[in-house]
Amino acid sequence: MMLRHFGQQRLSSVNSYFVSLKRFASNLPAAYTDWAKRYDELTSSHPKLFSNDFIKEQESILSKHYNKDNLNKLVTDYNSSRKAVDKATGESVFLSYDVDDVLNLRPKPVQTIVQSKDEALTKLEQGTKYVKELLKTQSQKTNSIEEANLKMIKVADYADAIDHWRARLPDSINDRNVLELPITDQELDKWVEKEYFHAPEEVRVQSTNLTFDEHRKIEEAWMKELDESLISLLKSRDSSINEKKLREWLNTSNDLFHPFKIDHYTFSNFAKALFRSALWNSKEQLNNVVNGMNTLQQMLENSNDNDTLILRKMYEEYPDTPLNNLAALQLEILDPLFGARLCDEARSILENKSFERAVKDVLRELELPYIKNEKKAVENELKDSSANPAVLMREARLLDEEAESYNMKVPTLDNVLDELLPKRLWGNDITKVKNAILEYSNGKGSLEKVNNAISETLKPGSEKKGLTDDEILQISVRYHNARYSDVRYWNLNDFMIECGRVRKEEFLLNAQRVIKEKLESVGCDKQVINMLSLIIANDETECNRLKQVVNDFDEIMKQYRGEIDAVVSSATELDSNTVAQLQKALETANPGKTITMVTSVDPALQSGFVVKAGTQRFDFSLSSAIYEGKRAIGQ
Repeated sequence: MMLRHFGQQRLSSVNSYFVSLKRFASNLPAAYTDWAKRYDELTSSHPKLFSNDFIKEQESILSKHYNKDNLNKLVTDYNSSRKAVDKATGESVFLSYDVDDVLNLRPKPVQTIVQSKDEALTKLEQGTKYVKELLKTQSQKTNSIEEANLKMIKVADYADAIDHWRARLPDSINDRNVLELPITDQELDKWVEKEYFHAPEEVRVQSTNLTFDEHRKIEEAWMKELDESLISLLKSRDSSINEKKLREWLNTSNDLFHPFKIDHYTFSNFAKALFRSALWNSKEQLNNVVNGMNTLQQMLENSNDNDTLILRKMYEEYPDTPLNNLAALQLEILDPLFGARLCDEARSILENKSFERAVKDVLRELELPYIKNEKKAVENELKDSSANPAVLMREARLLDEEAESYNMKVPTLDNVLDELLPKRLWGNDITKVKNAILEYSNGKGSLEKVNNAISETLKPGSEKKGLTDDEILQISVRYHNARYSDVRYWNLNDFMIECGRVRKEEFLLNAQRVIKEKLESVGCDKQVINMLSLIIANDETECNRLKQVVNDFDEIMKQYRGEIDAVVSSATELDSNTVAQLQKALETANPGKTITMVTSVDPALQSGFVVKAGTQRFDFSLSSAIYEGKRAIGQ
């Protein structure tokens, strides 16, 4: 009866009550249910932005654009105008391209997934749990200094967990950035160290009665027992583990990385871990990783930055830069998915703003009282005549803005485009492009119409005017500024060196996202991406020597396949008969191995030759004989 009367007076409050009751019954965080409602409204209001057709339309645009006849015309027009500008300027201004260059730069369709519903629920549940536990801990009474200290530690731990949770919100919950192994390298090292400590004395200490070889046999026998103990340990941890697969994996690992083998100690630990992880997964996966590392090698050898994105960024930041029509023509050739990227960027902003509001809802009970208390403290300081009112008033204003952000409204697509497009369109009128995107998002337009609107706005075309020396200098500075505004534009080698130089957590988290984006765009294997993420996060030295990591992995694979690269250096060119004899000798000395031999001439050897095959080295040169002779007589 009371509820009916209450409902007649305050219907909206009753609706709110039932919504809360539904949330309680489903045990879902309020932040999630509100976010899910907003997400559903977005997908229904802008169906094309969330549809699989978004990818299909991009594929259609790419097929038309990368037709050779179409490219021939565009590239011919561009090069004709470029040459005219170069001639008028007296030096090269824009890059030259041929059709094959453009074909090699073909991009892949884009569609950013900010949060799936499952991921959003998991993240918001986790954040809600941390906040509740922290508030609960804060409210607990303590009866001693020891209890108070423990409470402070617990509160600090939850605060750290919330900070970590917030920092990782942009990442997928499936992004573990690990190299899967039945036992991690760190665990294995600790386990072996413990086992060695308890090993028999005859294993740990060489008896004076034994030769080196005799003691080594004792060590090897103990290592075989260690393998059996490891197998038992791993089976006890996971009864479903495939013992046959595990033994094969251990045998291969021991064969390549045995403690008594010297050469593998120079290999990168990341290269070794990547190999072992891929092999543990499957031989097919190992082949995928090999292909990924080959792609990585090609990227490291390419010193070119993403000139397309840098050029576009330069005109966004400095729309008065000369030759904007020719720049627009170059970008129309190289960046046919710009319209799709604009749509994707607008959608991502909408999703991020909606999820940002959900995060605020999670943190409201924890942070809003703190902000209000800070505001009161500032107001009290303002009453003190000795305080600087300008500084305090600014601080109070910022606190008001922060408090108000907890009531933020998610912008409409119309709002987002009004803010996004002026810069993206170099300060030109946004009306045509905005309308084309709105129509497309509602299911009435097409990406082709969006591209046409962009073309009508940026007006790509030919130019003939040259640049003055001052304008050339100005463009150089602006291009430099555009490049350094975002590491995403950099070539892989420079990018990794920067990761080794800048070791701030926020930068490294972003760098891991950038490397994932870079490598996924070229179809690189996930385990290779994980290895790069681990290097970025944990090892500044390896960031600077990624080429060596790739080379080390290549050498590991050669050893795994039984391949040996041999180099024969001789004082004079060897005849074919001698080369054949050396090849046969190496094959005899390395049964079951595939020998690839190359020869070179080094007159400094004076006579004879030197053979290097893997870790083996045979020196039959006169120069070495002379050196050894001099050393023997003390010269």
